[in-house]
Amino acid sequence: MTVHHTQHPVFRRPQATATLLAILVTSWVGCGGSATQSVPDAVATTSSPLSTASVTEAVEAPGEIELPPDLVPTLSTQPSKSSGGFEMPSDELPQTAKNQTARKPPINESAKVQFASWDAIQSQVTSSGKITVVDLWSLSCEPCLKEFPELVRLHQSKGTSIQCISVNLDFDGRKSRPPEHYETKVASFLDSVKAEGFRSYICTTASDDVYATANIDSIPTVMVFDAAGKPVKVFVDAGETIGFTYKKDVLPLLETLTQ
Repeated sequence: MTVHHTQHPVFRRPQATATLLAILVTSWVGCGGSATQSVPDAVATTSSPLSTASVTEAVEAPGEIELPPDLVPTLSTQPSKSSGGFEMPSDELPQTAKNQTARKPPINESAKVQFASWDAIQSQVTSSGKITVVDLWSLSCEPCLKEFPELVRLHQSKGTSIQCISVNLDFDGRKSRPPEHYETKVASFLDSVKAEGFRSYICTTASDDVYATANIDSIPTVMVFDAAGKPVKVFVDAGETIGFTYKKDVLPLLETLTQ
């Protein structure tokens, strides 16, 4: 390309360059621009030199441009191949949504798990009007799982006069493992020991907060309350009650309270 310097410089471009500029002007109009002249008028013929003034006029002047029929832009619903876009059919759901909608309920309705904060669970103790036994346990606590069937037997034999409450403390406050994360496994365990007919909770209060509020150091823990909701005894697998069991420790205490 050769540039001649004069008082009013004129750029002389090859024929292909002029054609390219014509296409660019047309594309600009298709994206929301406009010009007063039609494309043939705005751009000089391929055999004539293209001046800077004519290009500026074609780009800046508002108005209408008449496009040939074969250049009229159309709206397409197909994604661009280069964009990597993907249009999901309306009858398809993301896999995560499918997993949520297909989430299985507890194995047995009689072992249905409820979710409640520690404060809400404590309110059940004070409002029942019965002697209450609260069993705090975890799926990862082997002594808890070993003793839990005794709570089931207690309800089966004394359920009319003694309220039994199961409280799972697996939730430790992590957002990556909310209380609902443990629902299926907790329900499966409750079903396996035929735990039915009494309240079974997954506590939505983080376990460390429950330990602090209940003033306990570990689990298994069994808390016994009188009919007025006042604490009578707390059995913890530590200190003076370490190694406690229902048969050896909890049931004898309940016998004295129900006489």
